[in-house]
Amino acid sequence: GTTLSAKDVRSLVLIYTERFAKGRLPLLEDEVVKLRKKCRKLKQSVEKQKKTTDDIVRVLNRQLCQKRDTVEALKAKNAELNALVDNAEERHSIAMAKQERMANARES
Repeated sequence: GTTLSAKDVRSLVLIYTERFAKGRLPLLEDEVVKLRKKCRKLKQSVEKQKKTTDDIVRVLNRQLCQKRDTVEALKAKNAELNALVDNAEERHSIAMAKQERMANARES
């Protein structure tokens, strides 16, 4: 059989490595391009989702403010109605007392 010198082995390895690298390099560059494209798409998708989320948050905040305003208006109305009820109860008790006095006056 033929034996290869260390120098022959080194040059064969070098030749093989160069061919392999030449063949693989364009593939790697394609991979990089694909990955960059994918990355860009993901970034756009994230931006879109963020915008959508921001819009939803804005709408919910608006609704919350409207509900708060409604609650405040209802509280004010409730206070108004309570005052009317108190006033009516007071007038009623005054009228009852007057009636009682008149009845007592008739009896005596």
